[in-house]
Amino acid sequence: MINFYHKLNMANETKIKLFRIISHDLRNHFSSLLGTSALQKRFIESGDMEKLALSADIINSSSNKIYELTESLLEWSMTQAETLEAKKEEINVTSLIKNIIDFSNINAIPKDIKLVFNPKEEIKANIDNIMTQIALRNLIMNAIKFSQRNSEIIIHQEISDKFIQIKVQDFGVGMSKDELQSIFDDNQIYSSYGTENEKGSGLGLIVCKEFIEIQKGTLIAQ
Repeated sequence: MINFYHKLNMANETKIKLFRIISHDLRNHFSSLLGTSALQKRFIESGDMEKLALSADIINSSSNKIYELTESLLEWSMTQAETLEAKKEEINVTSLIKNIIDFSNINAIPKDIKLVFNPKEEIKANIDNIMTQIALRNLIMNAIKFSQRNSEIIIHQEISDKFIQIKVQDFGVGMSKDELQSIFDDNQIYSSYGTENEKGSGLGLIVCKEFIEIQKGTLIAQ
């Protein structure tokens, strides 16, 4: 009983820490958005097109970050529902991966990163469509974040021992042993900057792990 309450207390502390981090990041991005949008009127009146273009880039960047943070928080909140269950149906996994790659190119193209996927065959499986999409999208986005400009990310699919393996291989900065141990720890919020100072919420891989495990799968980082 004591152990149960200890774990519950740790989980609550982690959630409080998480919301503090998220709220801090959201405030920063909203401040940037509001401040820069207020300056735009001045730039228009003065005809300073260079500063106007720069302010538009800042607004676009802040808007994207707010969207990403909100999306990550909503996805993570889904995993906290006690009644959350996988709704499995036969899905074309190969087509699903292709669709996610098309979506992820929005983030890959600005860094000149090529997403490579050359399936030898089409694979179908009984999986939860939404959970799998969210998990795989977060994995690819994480790979983009930590990959160098002008590099490749290779996505593999294969059937092994009646299981489907989906691998996302990048050639980025890598992780230390301590980092590998902490990224899937539910009692820690681990986040670091990407190769071009991209900031994350620390939720992406936690969401991946929980959505995959709900489907009786396993997520491995090497």
